[in-house]
Amino acid sequence: MRAQIRVLRWLMLSCFVFHSSFSLAELLTTMASEAQLAEMSQNQDLPLEQRTAATQQLGYFSGPNALIAIGRASRSPSIEMRMSSIQAAKRWQGRAKWDVVEPLLEDSQPRIQQAAIRALVPLWPSLPVRYQNKLDAKLQHYIAALPATQEGALEKAQLLRWCQRYTEAEHVLNLWQTKPNDLDVTIALAELYSDQHQEVRAIQALNQALVTDNDNAMLHYSLSLSYWRNEQVSLSFQHMQQAYRLEPNSATYSYMLGLMILDQEPQEAWTLFTQAYASTGNPQYLFSQCEARLSSQMSAISCLEKLRQFAPEEAVTALIDKYR
Repeated sequence: MRAQIRVLRWLMLSCFVFHSSFSLAELLTTMASEAQLAEMSQNQDLPLEQRTAATQQLGYFSGPNALIAIGRASRSPSIEMRMSSIQAAKRWQGRAKWDVVEPLLEDSQPRIQQAAIRALVPLWPSLPVRYQNKLDAKLQHYIAALPATQEGALEKAQLLRWCQRYTEAEHVLNLWQTKPNDLDVTIALAELYSDQHQEVRAIQALNQALVTDNDNAMLHYSLSLSYWRNEQVSLSFQHMQQAYRLEPNSATYSYMLGLMILDQEPQEAWTLFTQAYASTGNPQYLFSQCEARLSSQMSAISCLEKLRQFAPEEAVTALIDKYR
């Protein structure tokens, strides 16, 4: 049961971002505290690449240093700094995200406007009507300008899905499902069905695609999530294992598999979390790494010291108390 709660919480918070390389931004996360990253972000004597990388990684933090530095970056004359502020705020939810990104809907650069729209649309269900109206005016122009390609259709469907316009999104995807096993469209449809609590339809669509694409890791991953939401835990685990076998370097697959086995095999879960954190520097993975060490009664002193750079002390204390 605890594993189910853990995975479902991750599903609610995650935008399913996949990391494939260890960037400068991710390297900075493993080396610097919030205060250090904030200082780098605002230090105009540093190279722009280092400042933007530091700004992006401040999105993992929610303290005053991060809020101030990202806010200043959003008002910078540098296009790259403004873009990095959006990338940082994408990791946030609620009012803080809106306050940083919303002014950039009026940016002079079209690509900044577009990035701002994409960052804010996932907030749609929780926005007051007046904010929805402002965002919708920009969104309609953006959707109208999308290319008449499958890539454009997938993005349009995703935006409509976030706005809970499910019928329109499904219509867009069905127009581009020109062959039964078009994986991108199939996965997008499955996600759309899941949003509407139609997990059986999602599972049917994904299993149909699996008949001819059994070696596609993303397909196994999507099917695993659908089975998990449908409380078919054994099948979910099998497909997550297969996704990880097919792409063992994926931080997302290793992390999710670790969440599933943490209660029964904490040491193996720790290995998976360590792999995920080493390749991305994501503090979420570090938190689980510390939890696995505590759960298996291994020494977690070094891990917890590192975690304190990202998490508030009360969160670290609660984690320690959980396993006393």
